Amino acid sequence: MGKKVWLIPLGLLLVIGLVAIGWFIRPVPPVHVVEPPIEQVVEPVEVIEWRIQSLMAAGTLGYETFVRFTERVEEMSGGRLVIEPFPCGAIVGPFEKLDAVRAGVFEGFHSVSVYWTGKHPAFPPFYGLVAGFPESWQYEAWFHEWGGIELARELYEPFDLFFVGPQMWGAESMHFRFHVDSIADFAGKKFRTTPGMTADFFDALGFAVVILPGGEIYPALDKGVIDGGEFMPLAINYELGFHEVANYFMKTGFFLPTAASEFVVRTDKWEALPPDLQAIVIAANREWSSEQWLTNYIANFEARASMLALENVEVVIPEHEMAVIKETAIEVWEKWAAKDPLAGRVIESQMEFMRYLGIIE
Repeated sequence: MGKKVWLIPLGLLLVIGLVAIGWFIRPVPPVHVVEPPIEQVVEPVEVIEWRIQSLMAAGTLGYETFVRFTERVEEMSGGRLVIEPFPCGAIVGPFEKLDAVRAGVFEGFHSVSVYWTGKHPAFPPFYGLVAGFPESWQYEAWFHEWGGIELARELYEPFDLFFVGPQMWGAESMHFRFHVDSIADFAGKKFRTTPGMTADFFDALGFAVVILPGGEIYPALDKGVIDGGEFMPLAINYELGFHEVANYFMKTGFFLPTAASEFVVRTDKWEALPPDLQAIVIAANREWSSEQWLTNYIANFEARASMLALENVEVVIPEHEMAVIKETAIEVWEKWAAKDPLAGRVIESQMEFMRYLGIIE
């Protein structure tokens, strides 16, 4: 009995010893060697740079929306496409941009197609048919849903230029130094407009047509070189000070209730863009178009209120004379459609869409 009692502590000591030995000789976990990170070689991002001259003067609402378009392209492309904006006349004159871009002076332009009337008779109707679509959404739908974009690109292709898209700006206003009660009051009055269909239209209504760049309208009105003129939506013309030198105005000029500017670039520069950048530019242009005509639409009401407060007089043409104006416009459309097969296709396409919408019979 005494031996068994003695063996118990001995057994405990043995167990404790084995446990201690096991503790000290337990397997050592493998050491994980941390490999240094592999250096990633970051390829430099290719930045494509374009220089684009606008139709609009610096400081105007139209130029501001153009600049925002260039900023949106840079933002949407992650800085891969940078467009440097230039105001009207900064590089070349407004009527010289097409030839300058073809010659590689810069990469593209924001303009109006009527400036190129002398190069092809199909250019004027892309500015807007005189007394044509009454609403901007209708004209934009013609471009994007009725084949207008494809026709414009066909027209520009032989010039090695690519028509990116239009930008709606709504109605253009008219400004007069003389009181107007009816279209008979236009007879013999010197009126500034653009070449092409608008010039023929005003000539048919009895105006003495004068062709001038937009930047020369204010001084010409001020000095009495012209009796009236048209240029842009009322808000922009108000910014340019037309109300100071011509006391009578039409907020929605009967000659062009809706009009479009254009964004055009050299074909080689367009084709050099990867497809995703092409898609970004086209999407940004659609956004630009929407912003341009919506901001103009709202600003026109503000400009009108300001002009009336300054005792400018708003002109209203009698309704029965508007029918005469429409008949005259259709005669001008048909005249220009007969000038060239492509011009005919463009005008007939617009007329077809207007019939579809019930605008004309």
